[in-house]
Amino acid sequence: RGVTRGMADHSAAISMADAIRIALEQALPLAPVEVPAAQSLAHVLAADVLATEPHPQFRASVKDGYAVRAADVPAAGAVLQVVGESRAGMREVLAVDPGQACYVTTGGPIPSGADSVVEVERTSAASGPAPGGTWIRVHRTLAPGQDIRPVGFDIPAGSAVLGAGELVGAPELGILATVGAQRVFVHPKPKLAIVSTGDEIVDAAEAGLLPPNCIRDAVRPMLLAAVAEERLAREVLDLGICADAAAPLRTAVERALAAEADVLITSGGVSAGDRDLLGAHVLGEYGEVLFSLVKMKPGKPLTLTVARRPGGARPLLIFSLPGNPVSSYATFQLVVAPALRKIGGAREPRGRVLPVQLAAKLRLDNDRPEFHRATLEATPDFLRAHSTGNQAR
Repeated sequence: RGVTRGMADHSAAISMADAIRIALEQALPLAPVEVPAAQSLAHVLAADVLATEPHPQFRASVKDGYAVRAADVPAAGAVLQVVGESRAGMREVLAVDPGQACYVTTGGPIPSGADSVVEVERTSAASGPAPGGTWIRVHRTLAPGQDIRPVGFDIPAGSAVLGAGELVGAPELGILATVGAQRVFVHPKPKLAIVSTGDEIVDAAEAGLLPPNCIRDAVRPMLLAAVAEERLAREVLDLGICADAAAPLRTAVERALAAEADVLITSGGVSAGDRDLLGAHVLGEYGEVLFSLVKMKPGKPLTLTVARRPGGARPLLIFSLPGNPVSSYATFQLVVAPALRKIGGAREPRGRVLPVQLAAKLRLDNDRPEFHRATLEATPDFLRAHSTGNQAR
């Protein structure tokens, strides 16, 4: 069905909360895929990752010191013979017999026979009861297990080290490496197409002076950067700039459909002007327009269309944003980005809400909630928000 623009439409404007809810209802997560663990960065895990082996796989020393038998040190002052050393990475280590000690470094394997470690600072060189060899005096008593990490102390075998729904960042990649995970199941990112519309728009990459009565396209480069900055898409199809005419607008939608994009973002063409043909004529030809006006400032003409594909295939979500860069960015961050995160498997795709104190009073719109761009200043007690200025429509 088409959308008719005009004053009568204003009563159909929905709240921002409803716009986000509807968008997230349509943004179904993509089916999980298996990928090499090294390629899982910034993806949401679709299954738990289990440790197939314990970590550490050997008893390891917590400190630099000597591995000994606690029973050999019934009181401070016991003298023991040093029979070898155990350093991190050594493949073979001598056993410790009664009355013996083995020098061990932090992370080094504990020799068989030893059950505790005394830090090197609590020992001193000593003379043994027999000539030759190296002897130490232990200046404290010890308990079995002291300063030893047992097998599986950090990660027991079979335990879940990461859970489904977790976002893989740098620390998570370190955990995957620790347990030797080679492949993991993740939700893939959506495939995205982006197009700007408008006869007055000129590609910002074109050098030289602007043609008369034209402006450079700021929205498309901004949205491409926003998507790349957060890694919101696995692939982005840049459809360039589309003229304000029904035929090229249809071509842009059909290119996104043919490319099997999950989401198409358009900017411009959805206000109430006679050349705003995208919202007034084109979108309704491809599916259902779920909403076309939102009670918000800036960004009122935000539109969401579900374009159906033949055979019940996954539909194309078309988010049509206002052409004004400020309005476009606000609607992208508030509605589109959460939808892209949800498609990528995020369990809580909406942005974080932080309490702030306004630096100055704001004059607000009586009819529409305003979403102000702001810079934050950290104070010892709270965050102070400084509005960046007047908002666009």
